[in-house]
Amino acid sequence: MKSKHFSLPQAEAKLYYAEAARHGLTSIAMAGGREPAGKWLQTLLELNPHAKLYAADKGLKYFLGNNFLPSLVIGDADSAGKELFQEAKARGCEVLTYPTEKDETDLQLLLAKLPVGDVLMSGIWGGRYDHLYSNVFSLASAAQEKLGLVIMADEKELMFLLKAEEELKISFLQEQAVEAISLLPLTKVTCVSIQGVHWPLIKEKLHIYKPYAISNVLNEGMQLDCTCHEGMVGLYCCFK
Repeated sequence: MKSKHFSLPQAEAKLYYAEAARHGLTSIAMAGGREPAGKWLQTLLELNPHAKLYAADKGLKYFLGNNFLPSLVIGDADSAGKELFQEAKARGCEVLTYPTEKDETDLQLLLAKLPVGDVLMSGIWGGRYDHLYSNVFSLASAAQEKLGLVIMADEKELMFLLKAEEELKISFLQEQAVEAISLLPLTKVTCVSIQGVHWPLIKEKLHIYKPYAISNVLNEGMQLDCTCHEGMVGLYCCFK
């Protein structure tokens, strides 16, 4: 089994899987949902200095507001504004502008341009449920087609998208209070195992239309081990 390490402000994670992969995060991308805290974003980029930055429309505002310039921004500029798009272009960012009336979302357009590899998406949580629903399944589709590990994160919520035969070990920081751990099946049938929580599971079949494995509690050791044996699962964590 191959392995690679991921450093996040809330935790350290190690992924085990059969295919060869590059170490660490290839891309850090920003969508236009809830803006991550500036301190959290700063720490994330310090921990992953070699990751390239990408933005979907309003995500550009979040990056520029924290003095970070992405290498690429994509969108129709309806939420970030044309002025910010022009500023980013003047500073050397590649800007791809699309019409407002289009079939794909800004995030879907960005995902098509991301390089093969691991990606952390922020600016995903919060806001409208239809946006979140589209974001999650767009990222799940991209993970199946070309991306490695997909992480959706800010300082309040965190989700890893695990595919079949992937195992993730997470060590949470002691000062970060974990409120709940949930397993969200993203395929019709998903088989998972999880240890280090109050209600462990061993090769349990989860069904997308009956997602009951939610609101689990992390044990005192502040570590968990989750394996996806079949399908795809979202390993979700929220923080107090």
